[in-house]
Parts: sequence; C-alpha cells; structure tokens
Amino acid sequence: MTDRTDVEKITREVRHLFQVLKTLADELHRDAGLNASTRAVMEALADGPRTVPDIARSKSVTRQHIQLLVDELAESDLVELRPNPAHQRSPLVALTRRGEALFAAGRKREAPLLDRLAAGLDPRKAAVTVQTLSALRRRAEDLIRLQEQNS
Repeated sequence: MTDRTDVEKITREVRHLFQVLKTLADELHRDAGLNASTRAVMEALADGPRTVPDIARSKSVTRQHIQLLVDELAESDLVELRPNPAHQRSPLVALTRRGEALFAAGRKREAPLLDRLAAGLDPRKAAVTVQTLSALRRRAEDLIRLQEQNS
C-alpha cells in the first residue's frame, strides 16, 4: 500500500514538472503572443465551444481566472463569444478561424519538443505513470466533492 510519503513525493514532483512545462510552453509560444494559460484555454476549446464555467471546472480554477484569459484571447481575435441556447447569461466561447490556425500551428511547434521529452522513456512505465496520476487525480476530485457536500 502506498503511504503518505509516496504521495508527498509524487505531489512535489508533479508541481515541479508543471512549473518546468509551463516555462517551456511560455517560451515556445511567446512569439505567437500566447502563454501556457492562454494555450490551455485554447486546448479546452479545440473540440468545440464551451462556457467559461465549464472550462474553469475542467481546469479546477476559478471562473474569474478563465474569464480574464478568454477576454485576452478575444482581444486578439482568437476566440469569440456565441449565444448559448442553454443559458442566456453564460455564452459559449469558441475558437475563431485565426484561433484554430494558431492553435494548430502551436501543436506542430510542440511536436518536436514532445518527441524529445518522450525519447528514452519506457512506454510501459509511462502508461503506469498515466494510470497512477489519473487515479490520484480522481481521488483528489472525490475529496473536493466530499468537502463541498459537507460545507
């Protein structure tokens, strides 16, 4: 059975990795006027329009934070707001054609970096890592739901 020390080590490593990947993404997308946060919002919209609250929930951040990023992307004509038939006060956010093209170009720019990061990793260990991190995330989400129910 995994103990608290192992989870602490995993948590520390994930936090550090997140910061390193954020730095890499910021540098990689700087010339396109994007940073890791705006790129993440664009990624959330790549499969279709979503509301700001939906994006915020999927990223486990505040609606206000996502709204600031959406406003920044809208000013650059990378996203647009569309009427939401399901909710009058919460419009759908969608990538514009320019946003779709910029996101696609960014994915192409990321591919060589991802290949370099993947080089030398054992595919079986990578699969176990994904499973472990997914399980840990689900457990943490369950704890959040329990706390919300109890408050």
